[in-house]
Amino acid sequence: PPRSTPKPSSAASDVYKRQLRAVTSDAAWQLGFDHEVGTIEVGKLADLTVLSEDPIEVSENQINQITVVDTWVSGRSPAN
Repeated sequence: PPRSTPKPSSAASDVYKRQLRAVTSDAAWQLGFDHEVGTIEVGKLADLTVLSEDPIEVSENQINQITVVDTWVSGRSPAN
């Protein structure tokens, strides 16, 4: 039978969430662009990256296996 992969602990999940926020909404705020980018909201530029897995949900040893599925810039996917 396949081995189950342990999910990150609640503490690890909190660390990952803080790290993601540091490079998204917090970075936008520090640069003075939080009214335009940093979070996904109506009226903001939709610059985002779609990943193959949720980095908060996978185990720590699987983070490096996450791949980029798509990247959107200003609400559009250049792939489409």
